[in-house]
Amino acid sequence: MAKSQVANIKIFGQDLAVFRGADGIVHVIDAICPHLGANMAVGGKVVTVGVGANTGVSTSELECPFHGWRFDGQGACTSIPYCSPDTRKDFIKNKSYLVKEVNQQILIWFTCEAGVDIEPYEIPVIAALNNGNELQCYGITSQYVNCHIQEIPENGADVWHLSAVHEPFILSWLPFKHCWSAKWYVIGEQPHMAKMELQHRITCFGKRLSFLDINVDVNQIGSSMVYLVWTSKFGSGILCQNLIPVRPLQQKIVHTVWCSNYVVGLFAKFFLYGEDIQVRRDIVIWNNKKFLLRPTLIKEDRLIKEFRTWYSQFYSVSSYDYLESGNNYDW
Repeated sequence: MAKSQVANIKIFGQDLAVFRGADGIVHVIDAICPHLGANMAVGGKVVTVGVGANTGVSTSELECPFHGWRFDGQGACTSIPYCSPDTRKDFIKNKSYLVKEVNQQILIWFTCEAGVDIEPYEIPVIAALNNGNELQCYGITSQYVNCHIQEIPENGADVWHLSAVHEPFILSWLPFKHCWSAKWYVIGEQPHMAKMELQHRITCFGKRLSFLDINVDVNQIGSSMVYLVWTSKFGSGILCQNLIPVRPLQQKIVHTVWCSNYVVGLFAKFFLYGEDIQVRRDIVIWNNKKFLLRPTLIKEDRLIKEFRTWYSQFYSVSSYDYLESGNNYDW
């Protein structure tokens, strides 16, 4: 996002305005103007209003396209063009969100606990994504899926579904076989993070094709973000999965792949293409399954139980349960 740009995003069942000021700082506020309900991110504009006394850099505000009301990055109404000097406007405020720009992504902290100060967890900084042109973006894919938000990250601990669901997708009529080896565990010193070590091998007529080996180091960060660092004979790269709640029981999955400059871009795009196909296989199941609060598990499924215990930390007192999510849109 360039300076003085605004974008409308639909997440959490509502419209948000994401805008970058002339100082380069990104802000996120509720997009709906409290005056008469116009969407300030559609047709609105970012206006430079002056230079900060302490910072010495330009500050910017978002102007509503309907009547010209302006809001700063904290959501406070700062200007009404036809407002008389004695008209109060200090009580007019839109909700603002904590924003962090890291790893070439704009991240928003959201909690359903109104008025409660919940400490956000840290996002690990990946040096290669923050050092200029060390890594290049080779593609982005996105899909919508209708399921409980927990279903998607739970796949990381469900290692037994890999061989059942994720068979070869190219030349499948040949005797190629996917071989998966996976290990999932919680990072002790960072309780909001879990790790998965994944090795992917392909055999043909029982013989391993070692030049197609892919090793993946997976970091699950909180309830909705995954970084996969993959290495192969063709190079290495990073794939990020962002899980965006659109509304109850509908999620948007976004995959972004970055590779180092010397990696052949064709392989990077092929990696993303393969990931896209494999996720679509999961989506067919997610769209038609039911989230079971107490599933029937056997001893070989112990990682799923461990995952659910770990994931429970991301629910709060005001979190809707599965039934409420299906019938209530008041987030």
